[in-house]
Amino acid sequence: MALQEDKIDKYKILLDRGNEVFERRKNAIFSLTNRNSAFLGIILTSISIILALVLFLHRTGWELTYMDTVLLSGFVTFSAIAFCITVLIFFPTEYRELKVFEKKHWFSWDNVPGKDNKKLLKYLIDNYFYLSWMKSAKIDKSTDGKTICIHTDENLVEIKIADDQEMAALILGKDRFGKDRVHKLNVEEEENGELRVYDDTLYNFLYSSGEELTRHFLQQLQEDYNYNTEKYLTSMKWFTVAICFFILSIITFICLIIKTILWR
Repeated sequence: MALQEDKIDKYKILLDRGNEVFERRKNAIFSLTNRNSAFLGIILTSISIILALVLFLHRTGWELTYMDTVLLSGFVTFSAIAFCITVLIFFPTEYRELKVFEKKHWFSWDNVPGKDNKKLLKYLIDNYFYLSWMKSAKIDKSTDGKTICIHTDENLVEIKIADDQEMAALILGKDRFGKDRVHKLNVEEEENGELRVYDDTLYNFLYSSGEELTRHFLQQLQEDYNYNTEKYLTSMKWFTVAICFFILSIITFICLIIKTILWR
């Protein structure tokens, strides 16, 4: 019992650490969103003030030369590019949640044997490396309709549905101690009477032997985290490009002012 509690505590710590990592990345993404909002405001304010100043100077007798027009056009172009880039990376800001323990529809009880055979076998082969033998397995259902058997001449895996049809058990053979290796499945009845089977991943992660599920958890954590990191780094890259274009627009306008003061 103590060992089981230690194992559960270990997995809960692993889950907490995974969520902590995701929380830090989510905060970074949301922080970038806030910076995008502030930068959009700065760009719009700067464009408004500078164009108002140019209009004022023009009305006071300032005649635009060819060089003035080029510099002013450069300012507007660079500012517009910075604005467009910032808008594009701002809408939408995607974020992938840690969905390792999200309820996932696995198969429909009434469709096995039948059209859901491939779904059933693919899930088992993908998530349990020692079930590769299922590629050549046969699938049968008991006469009472309560047990699905996946078997070859030498191997057997069973899925048994409870009498109340609210849960099922995936029996993966024996563990090293000779006990049944059982994973819990949830069963939900749809309005049309279809029984949909879901893998109760969180329960199995905490209460099963957990080796394959730990591997699955870490793999999913890495995939989702890499997605968020790539999204964040790509947004940061374009955010930096937008800042560079905005700086170029300001430099262009400063050159315009200096040129006007020196040669007016």
